[in-house]
Amino acid sequence: LKKKINNNKMATYFHPVEATLCQGCHHNSPAAGKPAKCGSCHGKPFNEKHLFMPGLKGAYHLQCMGCHNEMGIEKPANVDCKGCHIEKNSKPSVEAKVQGR
Repeated sequence: LKKKINNNKMATYFHPVEATLCQGCHHNSPAAGKPAKCGSCHGKPFNEKHLFMPGLKGAYHLQCMGCHNEMGIEKPANVDCKGCHIEKNSKPSVEAKVQGR
């Protein structure tokens, strides 16, 4: 598992520390299994028939920002929009590279 995480650009970019729990984001995946892609559960766009499950953008924001706020990570790190979102006409972020954009 450690080797797979080290080869995952998104995982190592956002959490380079080994102590980070995968279950924070992959909250409905078994710890020993390969996690499903976020979009397999969190639809794009939001599905009003499943109010308990946020859309893909909402899931990213709730998981990342929610966890950072719960852990008491101080601003701006807990709401560092530019950490994930890049300005137009600039180089792609790690997330964009991972998703093949």
